[in-house]
Amino acid sequence: RTWSVLITFAIPLGVLKSVSLQTDSTFAKVHSSFQDLESGSDLPLQRLKSLKVRHDNLSDASILPVLQHCRMLERIDLSFTLLRHLPANLNDLPIEKLSLTSTFVPSKDLVVFISSLPRLRILFIGAMGVKAGTSSSITTSTAMTLTDEALKQLTDALNNCPLLENINLV
Repeated sequence: RTWSVLITFAIPLGVLKSVSLQTDSTFAKVHSSFQDLESGSDLPLQRLKSLKVRHDNLSDASILPVLQHCRMLERIDLSFTLLRHLPANLNDLPIEKLSLTSTFVPSKDLVVFISSLPRLRILFIGAMGVKAGTSSSITTSTAMTLTDEALKQLTDALNNCPLLENINLV
């Protein structure tokens, strides 16, 4: 209900946090509301600088279409979601903080994406490929996607991030 109120009044948001509340069906409603507003000059999320949808049961199907409306994001936290892909339009954003802890983004895609973020200051990518709430043992074929080779490639990619202050791999 809160989503529909924000969209109906087209409130330009700077920060949006949603923790453990959303599902793909809820986010799909949000996306369809944005599609209805496409003709407007000021969509509610165009000015969004910080997006945190952590611990939500969201997948690419709902996250990626909503991210297409966010053109000024500096801080993104999609940790503990079912995210598997990073949208291409994020490469053009002034991202300073990226949190993808416990998502399913392949290390190869992550490395390519990170190398295109020269303003990146903070990176959290622990437990890649491990679903939240599972034991620390390898439980899926995608678990432990940050192999030694992937970490070497990531280190090389981080050379393109001269402002980097903090990286968390836990």
